[in-house]
Amino acid sequence: MTLKMTRFPKNMMFSEKEELRAEVKNLRGRQVVDLRVWAAPKVYEAKWPTGKGLLIPISRWPEFRKMLVDLGTEIEAPSAHE
Repeated sequence: MTLKMTRFPKNMMFSEKEELRAEVKNLRGRQVVDLRVWAAPKVYEAKWPTGKGLLIPISRWPEFRKMLVDLGTEIEAPSAHE
């Protein structure tokens, strides 16, 4: 059961057939964040989940979020673009 989902185009310059989806869902009785690439095979227009992705237990979300915040800080630092 999916509790919340958001989508982000993957490779916007190359293809509209793939997107990154972030979902909060229950998996075997545990809440997880599922970050997964969804793709549309050539013969279908609907997108299907691929094996490319991450499952992050909700209990580990604060650590993962901190990693992303730290990465964002590094990317946005003025010296990172010189």
